[in-house]
Amino acid sequence: IPDAAEAALSPQDTKTNDQLYLTGLLLEQYRHATWSALDYYEEALRRDPNDVRCLTQTGLWYLRRGRFDKAEGYLRKAVKTWQKRNPNPYDGEAIFYLALCMKYQYRPQEAYELFWKSTWNKAWADAGYYQAACISVSQGRYDDALDELERCLISNTHNHQARALKATVLRKLGRKDEALAWIRASYEIDHNRRSEERRVGKECRS
Repeated sequence: IPDAAEAALSPQDTKTNDQLYLTGLLLEQYRHATWSALDYYEEALRRDPNDVRCLTQTGLWYLRRGRFDKAEGYLRKAVKTWQKRNPNPYDGEAIFYLALCMKYQYRPQEAYELFWKSTWNKAWADAGYYQAACISVSQGRYDDALDELERCLISNTHNHQARALKATVLRKLGRKDEALAWIRASYEIDHNRRSEERRVGKECRS
């Protein structure tokens, strides 16, 4: 029998920044109705204003609520801290979300450069290349978009947003037969994935 769940300590009573960060993540993951993850991130930043993890999560908290101006400040500080000694940091998360802030504030060139920068980290290559491709498409640079989508699909061949956008780009480039073949292949992948999900679900219920 697993141990019973324990209530989290208040932010002020939580001993370490690690625990503040992890408690904030837990509250966000389970969408706690009465406690706010932001309180824990802010307490961590009161103790250490350069805590990259909590800077990133605070920025993301505001980003998800459409407070792009607030989010930018936290994310930009997180990126600056990451890049103080290494222009290609271990984790690209803060760079990717800062790029989203730029995109949502109609600053596409800054966003584009940051999306490309985030792809240095393998975990963000899929998302970073896809977002860069979206900007390329919006600017009519279809050859660049196709290159970025190919890079995206190397990281995640089942990214169906990227697969759909690639079909559009091929059509825009006048390669309609390739686009149709790509659409058929994408349908097949999606059909097989859904069939497998139904099979696994049936086994779990039986």
